[in-house]
Amino acid sequence: MNLVLALLYVHVYRRWDELGLTDWERLVTRLSIADNLATIMIGLISAGLAQVVPAPATGAVAGSTYFAVALPKFLAGWYAGSRARAQASHSGTKVP
Repeated sequence: MNLVLALLYVHVYRRWDELGLTDWERLVTRLSIADNLATIMIGLISAGLAQVVPAPATGAVAGSTYFAVALPKFLAGWYAGSRARAQASHSGTKVP
């Protein structure tokens, strides 16, 4: 599913000029691509660990890797928020 979403965002990003995306929308599109690709990588790492970790701990180790999904989600949100605040400070608008 994340691969489909990443490819859709790549398609949108390639046509940013035709679609008339603003700088903010282009940034959000790039962050969405990176977020979906990171989630794919975490899934692949989990699948790989499920193949190599011995039987008693397979589920615990492979399943625990999905906690790592929070990191790219947090970083993408943090970066988008910091860019929004920076952009708002230049334009004089207030962002929570």
